[in-house]
Amino acid sequence: MAIIPWLEQRKFKIAIIVFGVGFVTYLGIETWLNRIHLIEKHMILHWSILKENCERRAQILPQFNQLIQYYAPQAESVRLMLLKAQTNAMKITLSEKSLSDPQMRQAFCVSQDEVVLSLLEMERQEEQLPALKQNRQYLMLKRELQSYEQQIEFSYRVIAHDITAYNNTLTSFPLNWLNAITFRYKTKALCPIHTLESNRDIHKHTR
Repeated sequence: MAIIPWLEQRKFKIAIIVFGVGFVTYLGIETWLNRIHLIEKHMILHWSILKENCERRAQILPQFNQLIQYYAPQAESVRLMLLKAQTNAMKITLSEKSLSDPQMRQAFCVSQDEVVLSLLEMERQEEQLPALKQNRQYLMLKRELQSYEQQIEFSYRVIAHDITAYNNTLTSFPLNWLNAITFRYKTKALCPIHTLESNRDIHKHTR
């Protein structure tokens, strides 16, 4: 008869151990999920800021275009570049899902590169266009552009950091197998989004 209490005691210990392991596993999964959601929330916030400032940058191109038409009509090629870049940029409609969609992401980055290249060409030719370069409204627009670009650079750095943290969380052992089987969260990526300043730096290093 003494063996029955011993068996019951052993079963109780096993039950406690199983419960403890299950509880610790539950806490680990819950912590992992909370981290993913927290990073994703922060990433989406800065993605919306980045997208908004990229859109604002594209939206001031017609104003540059108008000034070129009045004060530098000889720079017709620049005006056409600005017009084309703005038209293509405004065709792209984005959401936070774009970070997981390679095609949408690439289309956005290509359109933003076109915007930057058109602005760089305008900047390159302004030395030969004194009436435009000295125009007060033109200078104000360039300051506005600089403000947008600073916010784009900041948001891009934050998102790149968040994406690294997010992807590392998804792919880290041992919870990466759980994600593959149950949650199936997808890793995210972000192609380079340039500004005039970052593009100048690229050209300096490639010379």
